[in-house]
Amino acid sequence: MRFPRLSRLWTVIILSVFILASIGVTSVMLWGMYYRHWDSPFITNVSRAVPVPAARLGSRTVTYRAYLDSVRSVERYLQSDEAKNLGISRAMTDEDRKNALERLIREEALYELADARKAVLTDQQIQSAIGEFNSTGSSTQEIAEFLDKNFAWTIDDFTAHVIRPVLLTRLMTGSYAADHGNDPNALEKYLDERTQRTDVVRYVKF
Repeated sequence: MRFPRLSRLWTVIILSVFILASIGVTSVMLWGMYYRHWDSPFITNVSRAVPVPAARLGSRTVTYRAYLDSVRSVERYLQSDEAKNLGISRAMTDEDRKNALERLIREEALYELADARKAVLTDQQIQSAIGEFNSTGSSTQEIAEFLDKNFAWTIDDFTAHVIRPVLLTRLMTGSYAADHGNDPNALEKYLDERTQRTDVVRYVKF
């Protein structure tokens, strides 16, 4: 009769050790990600599998995966031939990483406002804007290669982080100004203020 009790005891001990070890590993990983800015292949794979937050704006989340992608985009550009030709090629800094995170937070603030004001972009508007960018008449494959080479972006990444924010800003600037004393800078002022509210949490520290 004593043996089953011993078996249950060991089961509890093993489970407790496993849980504590898991908590410890998770804590170390989050510390490394948030304070040491870990970006190894292992951390990248974890961030792709688990939606670890890098920041929050209200109910909206900037994932660590999105943050790493943004950082790598800046890093790729700083090492690109274009940056070298312009004399601005250099190593990545924590200020660059911080700016990458802030851009993503600002994007979420813009998207939040667009949802509230029911500002919707059509596929035609998006494709037209991509056409404006493609002034040389390059093929889709050539655009994709350019974006990958210089920014580590796909066309979808470019659309999400450049095309859509630019178009939404154009779309809302006039109406938002009209609602706020005809101030042409009202939208930018709102975004500056929105990203500093108490419901904005930056988990990644610099």
